[in-house]
Amino acid sequence: MKTHLTISGLFLFILSCTSSPNVEGAKIHLQQGRYLQADSLLRTEIRNNPTSAEAFYWLGETNVQLQKYAIAGWAYLKAETLDSSFYKKYRSTDKTYKYWVAFSYGAKELIKENKEDSAIIFLKEAIDIDHSHGESYILLGRLYLAKNQFDKVIEISKKLLTIDSTSPEAYYLKGRVEAKKEKFQLAQKDFEKSIEFYKNNLDNYLKKGIETYKMEKEKILNIVKKLEEKALSSDKEALDKACQKETGLSSPSVKGFLKWWAAYESIKRQLADAYFWTGHVTMNIESDSLRFQKAASYLKQAIEYDNTNIEAKYDLGITYHYQKKYKECIEILTPITKDIKDDAFLYLLIGASKLNLEKGYEEAEEWLLKAKELTPNDPEIYKKLSYYYYKIKDLKRSKEMLDKAKTLEKGGK
Repeated sequence: MKTHLTISGLFLFILSCTSSPNVEGAKIHLQQGRYLQADSLLRTEIRNNPTSAEAFYWLGETNVQLQKYAIAGWAYLKAETLDSSFYKKYRSTDKTYKYWVAFSYGAKELIKENKEDSAIIFLKEAIDIDHSHGESYILLGRLYLAKNQFDKVIEISKKLLTIDSTSPEAYYLKGRVEAKKEKFQLAQKDFEKSIEFYKNNLDNYLKKGIETYKMEKEKILNIVKKLEEKALSSDKEALDKACQKETGLSSPSVKGFLKWWAAYESIKRQLADAYFWTGHVTMNIESDSLRFQKAASYLKQAIEYDNTNIEAKYDLGITYHYQKKYKECIEILTPITKDIKDDAFLYLLIGASKLNLEKGYEEAEEWLLKAKELTPNDPEIYKKLSYYYYKIKDLKRSKEMLDKAKTLEKGGK
């Protein structure tokens, strides 16, 4: 009898230390690559036992394999909340990399879903695991920038420079903070530094493509240009076929080339953005009598590297207007009215530029009236309308518009 009790007690003890059948079954499915079945069993276990840290941990492991990284990250965090020993048990082993993948890639998923606060949590976790991975800092810095948490952005910038003294993002983030604070000359210097390092990165990545795919520089740049044009109007399958045709590579190599091309394009867009911001702050340095000319040179470069950069085209139009290059102003700004709706200042710029043309100034009224409809209390619009009516010899309406402008400037309506 005594022996029987001892064996029974031992059996109960073993049961108490063993995972549930759902968790054990999920582990087997996971080991054998049946990730959906593992996921289903673990979710069932969590519904039945919502305090099971082990079930949440294995749910994290499973969703890493399913490439559902945000779910994986939340599952890992929940496991640690329920049982802090999971942190010590798994983050200090070779399984650490899976944690980092869940939080780093999961943050990107959350950013796409506009869940910035959750993304910040994930990025902090990723940085806690790997202090040397610059991309996590960069994403975190941009999120802090969007939230106007400038001190944190500067901290990120400094950290990036300890990781890489030639980090273009470090100078870019610092420049964005200075631009927000209207320290335009300081911002200009930092953006110029970011341009230097982005250009180095772009050149190095181009060399990598040339060496990897054994192509001449002129050929690979020609392929890049054609892919850029194709990407504007094609789906992935059509882009794959175009790449295979242009490169002459086999299907597996095409996949690698497109991956290289996507990264190359990403650096180009970042460089274009740095050029845009350099131009933007330069045109705001009022002490520089050549600010509009200098800004225009930066903004043209931004458009050269990324022809879809609407902000650069907008600012370039402004510089043209103040340089009295009215035709160029109209040519750059008119097309972007399709993308920027209901912008009174944009309409005013186009209208005012048309007003200064020797031929075609009759079209100015249409644009000025659009601006007036959006901002009916802007005296500048009425002044331009007054001048327009004066030019077409409608003196009565010209006086009405001028009187309206004077009333508004005095605080009336």
